[in-house]
Amino acid sequence: MAAAIAACGGGSSGGSTSPPSPPPALILGASPQAIASGTGSFLTWSSTDASGCAASGAWSGAKGTSGTESTGALVSTSTFTLKCTGAGGSDVKSATVTVVSPPAVTISASPQALASGASSTLTWSSTDATGCTASGAWSGAKATSGTEPTGALATTGTFTLTCTGIGGSDVKSATVIVVPPPIVAIAASPQSILTNASSTLSWSSTDATGCTASGAWSGGRATSGTEPTGALATTSTFTLTCTGIGGGDAKSAIVSVSPPSPPPPPPDPGAPTIKVPPQSQSVMLRQAATFSVVADGTGPLTYQWFRIAKAMPGATGPTLMVTPVSLQEDQTLYSVVVSNSAGSAFSTAGLLTVIPPPPEPLPAPTPPPPPPVQSPIAPATIDLFTNDYIYDPFRSRIYASVPSNAPANANSVAAIDLASGAIGPFVSVGSNPTKLALSDDGQYLYVGHDGVAQVRRIALAGMTVDQTIELGNDPEGDPVFADDLEVLPGFPSWFAVSLRGKVTSPAHRGVALFRDGVKQDLITQTRSGSNRLVFGAAATTLYGLDDTSSDRNFQRFAVYANGIVVSDTTGYPLLGGEIKYGAGAIYAPSGYVVDAATRNLRGLFPRFADRLGLVACADAANNRAYFLTSPLGPGSPNLVIESFDATTFTRTGSVEAPTNAFESDLIRVGSNGLAIRTNFHIFVLTTDSLQATPPAPEPVVAGRINLAAKDLAYDPLRNKIYASIPGSEFVHGNSIAVINPATEAIESYLFVGSEPGKLALSDDAKFLYVSLDGAGSVVRVDLDTTMIDITFALGIDSQFFSGPFFVDDMDVVPGARNSLAVARRDRAGLGTVHKGVAIYDNGVSRPVISPSFVGNNIIEFGALPSRLYGFDRDSDLFPFRRLTVDSNGVVANDATTSIFSGFISDFKFAAGTLYATSGQAIDPEALTWLPISLSMPAISVRPDAANNRVYFLVAPLSDWRIESFDMATLTARGSLTGTDNTAARGSLIRWGADGLAFRAGSKIYLVRTGAIQ
Repeated sequence: MAAAIAACGGGSSGGSTSPPSPPPALILGASPQAIASGTGSFLTWSSTDASGCAASGAWSGAKGTSGTESTGALVSTSTFTLKCTGAGGSDVKSATVTVVSPPAVTISASPQALASGASSTLTWSSTDATGCTASGAWSGAKATSGTEPTGALATTGTFTLTCTGIGGSDVKSATVIVVPPPIVAIAASPQSILTNASSTLSWSSTDATGCTASGAWSGGRATSGTEPTGALATTSTFTLTCTGIGGGDAKSAIVSVSPPSPPPPPPDPGAPTIKVPPQSQSVMLRQAATFSVVADGTGPLTYQWFRIAKAMPGATGPTLMVTPVSLQEDQTLYSVVVSNSAGSAFSTAGLLTVIPPPPEPLPAPTPPPPPPVQSPIAPATIDLFTNDYIYDPFRSRIYASVPSNAPANANSVAAIDLASGAIGPFVSVGSNPTKLALSDDGQYLYVGHDGVAQVRRIALAGMTVDQTIELGNDPEGDPVFADDLEVLPGFPSWFAVSLRGKVTSPAHRGVALFRDGVKQDLITQTRSGSNRLVFGAAATTLYGLDDTSSDRNFQRFAVYANGIVVSDTTGYPLLGGEIKYGAGAIYAPSGYVVDAATRNLRGLFPRFADRLGLVACADAANNRAYFLTSPLGPGSPNLVIESFDATTFTRTGSVEAPTNAFESDLIRVGSNGLAIRTNFHIFVLTTDSLQATPPAPEPVVAGRINLAAKDLAYDPLRNKIYASIPGSEFVHGNSIAVINPATEAIESYLFVGSEPGKLALSDDAKFLYVSLDGAGSVVRVDLDTTMIDITFALGIDSQFFSGPFFVDDMDVVPGARNSLAVARRDRAGLGTVHKGVAIYDNGVSRPVISPSFVGNNIIEFGALPSRLYGFDRDSDLFPFRRLTVDSNGVVANDATTSIFSGFISDFKFAAGTLYATSGQAIDPEALTWLPISLSMPAISVRPDAANNRVYFLVAPLSDWRIESFDMATLTARGSLTGTDNTAARGSLIRWGADGLAFRAGSKIYLVRTGAIQ
């Protein structure tokens, strides 16, 4: 059997064996081995006889048998271990990258305060530093620790020391104060006294450590204080000498003493004097109040009473009886002048307080019958002189008030039948009819007048005047007229009226309620002015607006059975013109919509940006809002009617109106009609004539807002974009627009001052800083209150007297919302244009400002509040500068001309790198850079570290293009092109999760990053 096996070649005896595989050999290293926190190193390794490697420690995963890999940013010392295995076994090596702490510097001066010409000694030390450089009041390279005398000092000096090491740098300063000689001030009050009277000495000093008295007093004194002289018999001199580190000073005060003057002659015993003036009174409405005066003097005495400084005819006795018949007499002052042949005496005034009756709740309203189904109307032009018009849905009529200057049918109300176009009948109503108001049941039409203090009521069933209502007089006895009229919903015989006087100021004379022609007791004060009125859904609440004042006071009134009371008043400068109510909201011609219940803004209809809103029309039944707009003003091309969805605020159509009359009005009529009234015509149009706004093609652009802006800033806390609007904008110039990028709506405007330009937002979104290019100043807006917090100037040119400094660029100090860095510029261009970089804390400049000859048009903070980067685009050398910021101000460190070879528009910092519009990614501390392959130089740049992208806005000819790059590899990732033939572009910003925005001429573009392919 054994022989058989051997014959088949299966035996093993006498065969050879293979040599064993050698074990792997591994080499692993890190370069550099020591780094600063937040930077990285590169690992390099190679191996022999290995089939694979695995990482552990500060890295992980499978690795090739050789290679190079970045550690990424490190914040602590890390050990990277690599194990390579093969057939012969394994080998393990480690490399450690040490993260070196940044240097820490201490510096002090002894003494810290000295006299002019004396010297102090500086002592300093540092840790983790390889070298130090002095700046400020000293200069040159210094050891990492040491002492050094300052030499003789004539002025206060700040000695700054910057120490650098692998871990970065640290800057500290020591200030030696040169104390000036003391200055003493001493005064006596009074300086002149009578014999044996006393005066009081008051003194103060600066830079003094102690004082000594001499002359008429003696001994040591505090450096400031007061002290009586005691009784003085003769003129005396009091001298005070104060000494301090800087020397001494002496000042004196002289007290003149003179004998008393003879007593004055007694007053003429015959002239009247007031013994008991009129006393203030509080009485109920229609209850008599009695004012009286008691006076002495030689008779006969005469009396003249005054009401608010106006003489009252017939009020010539010592007693005045007043019976207030109106609440408008509340808080009225009454005074009297008592006279005789020897003179007159004027009393103080007594105040009349009128106690109002308690308000009585409204009874239940009468629901109006529903109007008939509205019929379609046809376009028409009606030639008629008018002051006002209103639509009657029960009869498909328009009623118009015909003024006194009409060539025919003057001083009447015309009925216009929309079905036939017939005009008539005309109802004669009296002198110059103006405002019209219709009861919601179609029963009555109320007519106000400008020629007579009356309101007339027309019973529409018979088209006859059935009631003439006297509006009465104001407390001064002057007649009042109807400024606006509104009938209470559900109360056809009740109306509210805004009263206006023509004689006294203010012209507004309160808001009153009339029931069946009788004025009710509760009437608002004359100072509570609302010349525009509108009811909401219920009769219990009336809304008013005073559009005659800059505050645009928006008021809510509570309506009771016995009158009207002001509920609240809110200044609303955004409103103006005739207000309209619809679906719980107040509509204004400006496009703003205010929630009637909360008084908060609901939104803004994006009317054509270059047009002025004249009137708004709310159509709640069809969820529409209409606006009549004018391009510029009187004499401009025709007006335009714009329609919007009342819920989404989006435009649904527009049509050119058949008139350019600036005094036009707009109402809804019929089922499909709009009517425009001018002073001489009424035009009727159909709503389907408003051409629908075509939907935008599926865009490259998420949205476009028609608004000219100088700069943009994004608020991530509130998801708002802020835009600075120049003064050339007709309506909202010199303001900040608040934009909701999600809805593309301009939510509000905030007036800030002359020519707002650059914007800078604090990193906590508390403050928005705005440069005012027309005033040479900066305003700070508190975004929590949307109010201007402070305004501060930037200084003036005291050398060439060329006016104030302006902002070239500005940036908020990281982590310090109250501090702003400003690159200042002399716009007149005299001498050196650049005027230094200054740090302003709550508007106050720190003392150290970078020199004017060290130009920086662009500034940007780095990762730390102590590091600022700048670029001088006015210099042919195009220097890049690094500056140090500390508690004293700004110090320029160095300038490098090897980075930029020409002009750049801007740069932005992110993740340790500056990205410039020239197409460069710059390490600002190592002073090295890598190219970015832009198609052409950009005009704006925006890094997005969170998404590893950097975006550039470039402007080839009439187009704009956004180009996107990977921040890590600097490779192109996509682009997006649009058309806009304006050259004024810039301010590229990121907003929301995926939004970009920039300005171009009179537009702001909103772009989604997903569209950039």
